[in-house]
Amino acid sequence: MTRRVLTLAMLLAMAALAHAGEPRVAAGLVVQVPDGWTVSEDGKLVSLVHPQGEVSLQLIQLSERDLARAQKRVFKDLPKSFQDIQWDGAARKLSLNGMAAWSREASARLGKQAVRLGVLAVRTPKRRVVLVMAVSDAARAAANTAVVAELVGGLKPAK
Repeated sequence: MTRRVLTLAMLLAMAALAHAGEPRVAAGLVVQVPDGWTVSEDGKLVSLVHPQGEVSLQLIQLSERDLARAQKRVFKDLPKSFQDIQWDGAARKLSLNGMAAWSREASARLGKQAVRLGVLAVRTPKRRVVLVMAVSDAARAAANTAVVAELVGGLKPAK
C-alpha cells in the first residue's frame, strides 16, 4: 500500500513538473511559464499571455526602490490605462516567498472590455520593486483564478 501511495505521489509530482513549463527570469524574478503561454519582453516589461488570451500577466521593473512610493505611483498611473476602477478594498501588505509586497484587486474596464485586475508590487532582495499585474476577462476571471494564483505564488527572486 505504501509503495502504491509513493508511486502515485511521484507520478503526480512528475505531471505537475511537466505542466509547469519553463522557468524564466523576468524583471528580477523567476516565473514558471505554463506550457502554451506566449512570452514577450520589451525592456523592463515582460508579458505572459494565456493561449486563448483570457488572462495576461505583466511584470514591470519600476524605478522606485521603495514599496510605498511604488504604490503611490501605481495608483496614480493605473487610471491612464484602465477606466472605471472599482477597488475591492485597501492594499494589503504581505510576504511573497520571503519578499515584502502589497496587493490589491479591482474590477475595471480596458477600453470597452470588463476586466478583473490584480496588482502586486514586490521588493526583491536586490532592492528592486517589480509591479505584477494580472488582467483577466471579467467573464472568465473565476475560471482563471487558480492559474493566476499559481503563477504569482510561484514568483521567486532571481539569483
